[in-house]
Amino acid sequence: KQKTHRTLVLCVFYLNGCIVTLTLTQLHKVPHIVHVIAIVSDTALNCGLFSGQNVTFVYINIPMTWTEAQSYCRAHHTDLASVRNMTENQKVVELIPSGQIAWIGLFRHLWCDGEAEFRNWYNGEPNNFAQNEYCTAMWYSEKWNDYPCESTIPSVCSDQ
Repeated sequence: KQKTHRTLVLCVFYLNGCIVTLTLTQLHKVPHIVHVIAIVSDTALNCGLFSGQNVTFVYINIPMTWTEAQSYCRAHHTDLASVRNMTENQKVVELIPSGQIAWIGLFRHLWCDGEAEFRNWYNGEPNNFAQNEYCTAMWYSEKWNDYPCESTIPSVCSDQ
């Protein structure tokens, strides 16, 4: 019989322009740097971190609805990510795995924190195609799409 092992969390994040990886054992030594830790179904969840000017973005690889993602970000970070400019947009994109999408903090054209005015929609978006697309997902290709809020996808949080 093959022995099964429980996979430990492994975080990958940006720090001072470098990619850093930490195992669960190492995370206990630096809790002030990374605190997104979760194990679901014995599978490690990836987390990403980008520190920019007055903001840190964290990729949360836990599929949630937009409202669940916002609650999670508010409980563990500051809020869902508000993207203020193309530089921040690019940093968020770098956290989203190729072929994936993730929630950001834009709901019905208003940011969670009410601050950012920057927009980066795909052509023809937002279009509320299904008449229930009030939340915003960012694609790995850096463009945004309005998306049904009850869809379960990963998210990007911010720390400020």
